[in-house]
Amino acid sequence: MIHTIKLTENLRVFPNGLNVVGGEARVAAYCLVHGQEWPSTYVARDLDYVRVATPEEADGNVGILWNEKSTEEGKHIDSMAISSLSDYFSQIDQHTNGVAILDNQYLKITDEALRCFLEKKTRLNLEHPRLRTVSFWEYLALRACIQTGWDVRYHKQYYRHKACKLHSSIAKQLDYSSLKQNWYWSTYCHKMEQIKTGKH
Repeated sequence: MIHTIKLTENLRVFPNGLNVVGGEARVAAYCLVHGQEWPSTYVARDLDYVRVATPEEADGNVGILWNEKSTEEGKHIDSMAISSLSDYFSQIDQHTNGVAILDNQYLKITDEALRCFLEKKTRLNLEHPRLRTVSFWEYLALRACIQTGWDVRYHKQYYRHKACKLHSSIAKQLDYSSLKQNWYWSTYCHKMEQIKTGKH
């Protein structure tokens, strides 16, 4: 189920006419769920937007149909065309990404995402259509570690604005010796260095 919650005035910090997902939407969801102000020092490194494609554009395909990447004022911008919000949410890597800000007015949030933000714990989407192997689970887990600022080498959490912590279902299964062999490891290390210096 997807809930629609009206944004409070203090959280209307988004461009009108766009649907925002990713980090900015997560920060807004956390603030809205916990009745907090938008963090004045938060600056998004990446901007992520979605729009629902027409039936002709989708042509029977579901989920993320295509992604147009660009850069503006040093920020990476992902503009994704999707078949529907529910299709998009069904393919996310972790439930805390099941959020979207629509036209600077409303937060769309899944049941699972709402639970995560209430508990301040992120969980993997175990219904992910590609989750068939250990290596893919590890990839999703590393992405969750990035989102939460968790350093798997030193068992330390680095600060990220309004970030949840790893749910025990992820944390208990992290195997450093195996994770460092994963194809996503170098990207994970790069992003963790950015987090440590406040640039992610």
